[in-house]
Amino acid sequence: PRNASELGVGVSSDRGARLFARYTRRNVLGRAHRADLNSFVGLQDLRADAFELRAAASYTAPRLLLDKHQLTADLLLQERLV
Repeated sequence: PRNASELGVGVSSDRGARLFARYTRRNVLGRAHRADLNSFVGLQDLRADAFELRAAASYTAPRLLLDKHQLTADLLLQERLV
């Protein structure tokens, strides 16, 4: 499929509650490029004042100059409040 998404929820004794989401877009601009967006929110010990946020974006352009070259750009944001 050209677009894919995923959503999940979890709880564990050592990491607390967490929520994650992922979205992938394939064949961006009709050139076989790929874009991915990921996010994660966690509440440690189920306390609202101790949470973690992660967000990431990635863009991959295969065969950029020649068939054997590929460009990948990543951006990551991480915040932790305790």
